[in-house]
Amino acid sequence: MMRLKLGVLVLVVAAMAVIAYPAAAQSIQGNIIGTVRDKNQAVVPDASVVLTDTDKGVTRNAVTDANGDYHFIDVTAGHYKVDISAPGFQSWKISGLTLSVHQDLRVDAVLQVGDV
Repeated sequence: MMRLKLGVLVLVVAAMAVIAYPAAAQSIQGNIIGTVRDKNQAVVPDASVVLTDTDKGVTRNAVTDANGDYHFIDVTAGHYKVDISAPGFQSWKISGLTLSVHQDLRVDAVLQVGDV
């Protein structure tokens, strides 16, 4: 009798795991991407990009590549701000961004020459 109960329990747990797996695999994330340029539309490589989750205060950092592009992949849907800085340019900021599930949110920036 005890063996039968144990067998049933194992089957129930296995069934629950199979049912729960698809729900756990669903993504609640998106991506925030962009290109950083100067006022003459030249790309700005090696710019520092800081992404802040304004609901949780969590930050992520990236650096633009040789094409001036940056990518924040698998970002949890929510509210964000982006701060960009590069030597010889004024800092650039945008807030009030909302990222939805499965969205590729493009946030391009044009930096002005000036003090950092």
